[in-house]
Amino acid sequence: MAGFSARKGDLLTRSDIQDRLGVPSDRRGGDWSTGYTRYENEFFVFANVDAAGRTGHDYENCWENDGLIWFAKTRTSLQQQQIKDLISGVYPVHVFYRSGDRQPFVYAGRATPVDIRDQTPVRVTWTFQKGSTVANPKDEIAGALVDRGFHVEQSTKQTQRASKGPLVVYIKQMSGSYPLVISPEWKERLSDLIKAGGERPANRLFYHNATMRSFPIRSHGGEQPIQHGIDFEFSSRKALDDFLDVLTGTPAVPTTEGPIGPTVDPETETEATRAIRLGQQKFRDDLIEEFERCPISGIDMPELLRASHIKPWSHSSNKERIDGNNGILLAVHIDILFDKGLMTFDGDGKIIFSSKLSAITLQTLGAGSFKPLGKLTPERLSYLEYHRGTLFKS
Repeated sequence: MAGFSARKGDLLTRSDIQDRLGVPSDRRGGDWSTGYTRYENEFFVFANVDAAGRTGHDYENCWENDGLIWFAKTRTSLQQQQIKDLISGVYPVHVFYRSGDRQPFVYAGRATPVDIRDQTPVRVTWTFQKGSTVANPKDEIAGALVDRGFHVEQSTKQTQRASKGPLVVYIKQMSGSYPLVISPEWKERLSDLIKAGGERPANRLFYHNATMRSFPIRSHGGEQPIQHGIDFEFSSRKALDDFLDVLTGTPAVPTTEGPIGPTVDPETETEATRAIRLGQQKFRDDLIEEFERCPISGIDMPELLRASHIKPWSHSSNKERIDGNNGILLAVHIDILFDKGLMTFDGDGKIIFSSKLSAITLQTLGAGSFKPLGKLTPERLSYLEYHRGTLFKS
């Protein structure tokens, strides 16, 4: 029987691999659903990088240079026969990786163990045969940038800077997950970049790394603000090329506030209007930095988010209009409910819906999956009390 074969970077599910091998239906369970299995004298290793696997275990699998640091099952040791066979070099070992559970795996190629740690669980660093794949796509991204006229600098241990005029990007060096990082100023164009082929992490907006010195800083849980950007990965070279078409063909810094603000002519704009516009842009930016996504629905696409005032603009003083505590970052459909007084929040952040909303309307809006509001500062609670007492239509 011919051994398993796949092309560089192929996206495959476990079922796809079993179909290629002709695995009978009665042999598709068992170890196939775990981190590794042996079939017809070949090993197949499935690694979740930066994500928990199907069994719920979240091992510290990670890319280091061109090698994959991988951990075997929980109670493994070098004395176990299956582990001995896996690292013996006698049997072909095929490695597949992904950065999120339920996503297809990327074929990383035929693997060779180069560093084996006698610990529990066993730790192995795998390297890959040239020609089978580029396990870490950083080299392909760097080559694509050079083709487009970018100057790619010498890499540091963590990132590699590339620039073309004012446009700067970074390539991660320590991780194979979402390796290309662009400026956070692109957040208003996120949907265009995703449509072009960029893929994003499901659980965050920004990636933080202090070595990305050309990018702006923000507070992120530590004592000091840190540089941040938006990171992407790509399922194919075509997806990468289409993404770079958008990145290099459009100004990197949007010239408008986004979907809720008009284009402004700087020659006709009055100082008063300009002050209001800049104040509201900062209000929105502060809320995006604080919340990153709609805390109620989980939506994180900036084009679908509104910087919603708790105490309405028309009721607020100039100071209150730009106070971040007087705001919540809400998805557009939730913002409308909140703005019209059809929903509010109690002192614990729990949602209160108006009796004017029918059960069918709430079901259509997906209200059953809405989450309570967090980040309840004393000041925000005071604004919410005003909303409940003045605007809410019980």
